[in-house]
Amino acid sequence: MGVRKLLLIRLTWFILLTLALLQVFINTQVQTDIASFMPAGKNEQQRQLLEEFQQGPAARLWLIAITGEASDADAQQIISQSKQLAASLRRSGLFSSVVNGSVAIGDRLSKRLFSYRYLLDDSIDEDSFSVTELKLTFQQRLDEMTSPFSSFSKQLLIYDPTAAMRRVSVRLQGNQSTLESQDKVWYSSKEKEALLIVSSKESGRNIDAQKKAYNRILSAFEQVQGSINSSLIVSGEPLFAIAARDSIRKESRRLSIAAGVFMLAFMFFVFRNGPLVLLSLLPLGAGLLIATAAVSLLYGSIHGITLAFGITLLGVAIDYPVHLFMHAKKTGSLQQAATRVWPILRLGVLTTALGYGAMIWTGFSGLSQLGVFSLVGLITAALATQTLLPALKRDVSGEIPVLQRRVLSLMNSRLSSLAGITLLVFILVSLLGHKFFLPDDIWSRDIAALSPVPAKLIQQDRMLGSRLGLPEVTSMIRVGGSDVEDVLRKEERLKPVLEQAIREKTITSFRSAAELLPSIHSQQLRQSQLPDREALSRRMDNALQDLPFKAASFKPFLDEVEESKSLAILKPTDMRGTAVGTALDGLLSTGDRGATGLIYLTGLQDNKAIEKIIRAAALPQVTFINIKSATNELMQDFRQEILLRMAWVAVIIVLVLLMGLKSILQSFRVITPVALAVLFAALVPLWLGEALNIFHLVSLLLVAGLGLDYALFFNSIRDDQENADTVVYSLVICAISSLAVFAMLAVSNIPVLHAIGITVTSGVIAAFVLSWMFSSIQRGKMKDEGGHCRERAFSAKELN
Repeated sequence: MGVRKLLLIRLTWFILLTLALLQVFINTQVQTDIASFMPAGKNEQQRQLLEEFQQGPAARLWLIAITGEASDADAQQIISQSKQLAASLRRSGLFSSVVNGSVAIGDRLSKRLFSYRYLLDDSIDEDSFSVTELKLTFQQRLDEMTSPFSSFSKQLLIYDPTAAMRRVSVRLQGNQSTLESQDKVWYSSKEKEALLIVSSKESGRNIDAQKKAYNRILSAFEQVQGSINSSLIVSGEPLFAIAARDSIRKESRRLSIAAGVFMLAFMFFVFRNGPLVLLSLLPLGAGLLIATAAVSLLYGSIHGITLAFGITLLGVAIDYPVHLFMHAKKTGSLQQAATRVWPILRLGVLTTALGYGAMIWTGFSGLSQLGVFSLVGLITAALATQTLLPALKRDVSGEIPVLQRRVLSLMNSRLSSLAGITLLVFILVSLLGHKFFLPDDIWSRDIAALSPVPAKLIQQDRMLGSRLGLPEVTSMIRVGGSDVEDVLRKEERLKPVLEQAIREKTITSFRSAAELLPSIHSQQLRQSQLPDREALSRRMDNALQDLPFKAASFKPFLDEVEESKSLAILKPTDMRGTAVGTALDGLLSTGDRGATGLIYLTGLQDNKAIEKIIRAAALPQVTFINIKSATNELMQDFRQEILLRMAWVAVIIVLVLLMGLKSILQSFRVITPVALAVLFAALVPLWLGEALNIFHLVSLLLVAGLGLDYALFFNSIRDDQENADTVVYSLVICAISSLAVFAMLAVSNIPVLHAIGITVTSGVIAAFVLSWMFSSIQRGKMKDEGGHCRERAFSAKELN
């Protein structure tokens, strides 16, 4: 290689790496939202469901408990802390709503709702203010006022004798209206704890904002705790997101350090040469750097899991310089070794890249990132091995150490003698083992199984949710419309049939936007049904006869009804920044195609009954969604898509091998051990009791890539017996390095990384052993049949 060419290669790589370095350190942001590894949804129903999971009100909802169970704090102290904490959080400006009791809706909102109570009360009709109804109402208030347990004050009576606000409050608070309370604060005397529900202003996907909100909750509690020995329990989807991000960051750092340290130590053990070790890491470093820059350029950021996955390149890309250096030790020249190794290396990189490329066009942003990262990283590492390393160092000397040579010789002889029977047993176990060791259902359908959130946090969240009366939603009705008004009117038409479903015990409850805010049509109708002042005054006089109430005392009531007749209609936009507005955001949304409402159903007992009810209502754009069935369908759709892509990739890889090896027989020898290794790798998680998810499937592409590398190099021994020991030794080194790196992933507590690790670890073992055994069997046949020339002639005949 001429001096000018050497300088050109070095300069080119220097410019590329410098640009990549600038991109990484200046423009690259690390994303940790696990939602990137969720499918995007193929239809509107699936997209709506995923959006609800990722950005719905639950994604901003904090569940808080102040407990004195393990201390001597009394109820009043805990209640006082709840009030102070709620006040502090409201002042912070970080939360759209802070609710800690029946009147904790907020003063401004409470006043507005009180003013609009006759427009919001769905029991209002043309008979509500008749003499008969008014007389019955006043009699009920009299009974309540004389009861020692009455919560209806005299002051409230003169403004709202019909108790309209009470009905509105109960409906707005849902299940929380039944919570035990003391001094207007939710307090459980049994659990000795005060409860709060807090909603962040920012989107649930803004994890930095949620972390800020979490820190504010903790600091506010420290301020109000004082000397009282109470404790704080915090849960909710935002905490899950924070925990997932912290887990991903911690795991990425741990795995990167562990893999890096191991690789340095192992390469030094292999080469016993510091500069050579550093050179061997150069293609890997270049691959990681340029791959990171490429992903950040294409996607605007890079996911933490993608970076953690990047360490898998340690187990793949490190193979390239190992092959180069081990062959260079035989020839003495890196350039000659690169020329010798490149045809096989190029074919291996090409087939592996095809596998990774299949991930780029999936419906998962995270998987697409992994595909781009791996594709760019591997190609970069291979090109750096082929061009940069020979340009930096010309000669490498040394032989395989004597001890390693003896071990290889012993392994070769043992494998040759046992290869046939071992291979047969392995094939039988792989092909027939599923009949005895596999579960009935091999596929994972639970999206939550991909989350790294600890089970303890999930259990704590369920406990607090149950105590706060938050129902576990299992299904929903999606209501589409031309605008918000259209959606609200459809939901109002569904209300009677859903109430009938509750009476028939088909469901236990439902929650809709129309329950929180009636349509414009309904509000205007109720306004028209309110009597004028004079008529209402006459009816009051008649209704109060024989009752110990004075009509003159109810002047505020007459004023309120009269004002209600001229109030501007309340719209969802008027509720922004309030607890009701926050709830509406999760139940009502608008877009380019109109508006969408979600009616959450709890305690569903009969899917078919609800579907029948919806069909009978004959409302357009109204569909029933069973969340579990919908998520199962979602995962199934994407699993089938990935399997289809993998099938096409397999076909393309076979064609590439046929073109590259120019022999059907040789291609068969390469493909067979790889196919068996992929099958074995798919079975191992199942034998360990793990259902297969999409990341197990994606990992099979990695297994195929590594297996092809092993099989191609083992296959090359047939035509190069002189370098057999060198090839086998380099493959042993590659297998050990890959095995170590993926074993680290296998013990990760991040489900995505664990799935990749356990699958590839078993696949590496199978691919290496099978490729070696298959090679040993073929070499044995060649010796028995008279040598190398006969086999070559047979291959040529196959091609003809």
